[in-house]
Amino acid sequence: MGMAWGFSCILLTDAELGLYSHTGMSKQPDENSKHVGGQAVIEGVMMRAPQGVAISVRRKNGSITTKSFPYVSRSKRMKLLGLPVVKGAVALVEMLSLGIQALNWSAQQATLDLEDENKKKTRASRASNISIGLTLVVALALGVGFFFYLPLFLTGLLVGNDNQVIFNMVAGVIRVIFFLGYVYFIQFIPDIKRIFQYHGAEHKAVFCYENGCELSVDEAADYSTKHPRCGTSFLLIVFAFAIVVFAIADSLLFGLTGIPPSRFVRFVFHIALLPLIAGVSYELMKFSSKRTGNRLIRILISPGLLLQRVTTVEPDRSQLEVGLVSLKEALRFETGEADGS
Repeated sequence: MGMAWGFSCILLTDAELGLYSHTGMSKQPDENSKHVGGQAVIEGVMMRAPQGVAISVRRKNGSITTKSFPYVSRSKRMKLLGLPVVKGAVALVEMLSLGIQALNWSAQQATLDLEDENKKKTRASRASNISIGLTLVVALALGVGFFFYLPLFLTGLLVGNDNQVIFNMVAGVIRVIFFLGYVYFIQFIPDIKRIFQYHGAEHKAVFCYENGCELSVDEAADYSTKHPRCGTSFLLIVFAFAIVVFAIADSLLFGLTGIPPSRFVRFVFHIALLPLIAGVSYELMKFSSKRTGNRLIRILISPGLLLQRVTTVEPDRSQLEVGLVSLKEALRFETGEADGS
């Protein structure tokens, strides 16, 4: 379940935001500085703006509880980390880190006993932190093994290890099939379906802001649940680009140096290349998201948008309200109205 949250619910962010009015109306952001992003969590949504992060969750009693804190990307604070490609790798690591924190906090809210405000609550929270942390570590390990090591193993059985181009094309196809199958089957898990609904609420709220509309349920309801900067689309770009990079890198490493292409060496080598692949994929996504009016770009991003038919589900009004509350709180950091206290 942790793998589902991390792989399908991140909406990558970019650049700075326009001004935000606390009355609920957002000033129309300019084309170069309008992106916010977020992630669906358990019964809620995390939203990230350039100056802060907010997580809003619907409690069992019907109320919405929100946690917010200031956060500025390291790529904004350190010039070296703001370079093209490097910035993309940093953005991915930051979103994964923030996503895990948000999931942890939302899980705590989901497990709180509303009738118990004493020490039991503290002990349960601590136990929950440990349990959630272990679950996420195990999920990450399983994800790496399933999507990276297993395709290498199966490809070695099918085509051998000699031709690096053919090997990586087959491994890439297997990896994509695994990913598509994984996304298809988890949609039938009831809890995942609700997360996919909050995923849809996140996208609608972001679209509403990007178009300069009032951040209200009525306004946001008309927008699409499919966004070109979604993490689902990003992963497809990563898998496709990885085929090219791995084929070239393996040819250089194994073909030119004469090093035997053992499965373990190949696995470690590919993992080491992931930051480069993620960084370039991020730049490609950022490039395409700004040119969605181009016919060729629309064709290239269509597989990711099509896959979002599975990973996003139309939210109800109460779920959309949670997404908007989270976005409003994150945007308050832009004008200094919020300090995370």
